Amino acid sequence: MTNERDKRYDRNGKSVTPADNEILAVKKVCVIGCGGLGGYIAEMLLRVGVLNLTLIDNDVFDETNLNRQLFSTEGNLGKPKVFEAERRLMSVDSKAKLRPLHTRLDAANAGELLGGHDAVVDALDNIESRRIAAEACGKLGIPYVHGAIGGWSAQVSVIMPGGEGLAPLYGNLTDKDVDKSWGNLPFVAGFTACMQCAEVVKLLLGKSPNLQGSVARADLMYYDFNVF
Repeated sequence: MTNERDKRYDRNGKSVTPADNEILAVKKVCVIGCGGLGGYIAEMLLRVGVLNLTLIDNDVFDETNLNRQLFSTEGNLGKPKVFEAERRLMSVDSKAKLRPLHTRLDAANAGELLGGHDAVVDALDNIESRRIAAEACGKLGIPYVHGAIGGWSAQVSVIMPGGEGLAPLYGNLTDKDVDKSWGNLPFVAGFTACMQCAEVVKLLLGKSPNLQGSVARADLMYYDFNVF
């Protein structure tokens, strides 16, 4: 271990120090979903110095992804998102230690897929999968960084082991109760991913304050920001 700084991290300045980067380099983070949120999350975490990333997604890119998903291009439509994410991320940092899993996270495999990570990041698009992931993280003792978007609105929370999980946020809601007509906008996805990444880095480095046990909600249309 050394405190000499890799030139690529020079612009982290004093906000993320060389010693911090040594910590980030050995931490393991799982990003569930490589779409609107997950693409931004994975790339920002890698660029700040998180080298060990597990990427989980069973989907392929299609034209509807082009409006907001960082790794989606006209040239990779129909290709698995996790492998396109791997290709992009390795072009950013060849030292990255990536584990792309082209599979769907479910109740049967969640424990196996999520175990061994220092943090799990929710870049999912449905409540059912979120509940499965959050419950598994609670059992495994892993912090779960939740994020969700809809229209101009963003939501981020950090759920720690031993807490109430997603119940305070979603109660008995199902995906049928969600109005998807508002769509998903690229800048809202990017904004939400930024907040999630900030929380992940703080968790990994033991920094505070953070959103443990709280939820941040933002409306980018009216610039209404609240933390509950």
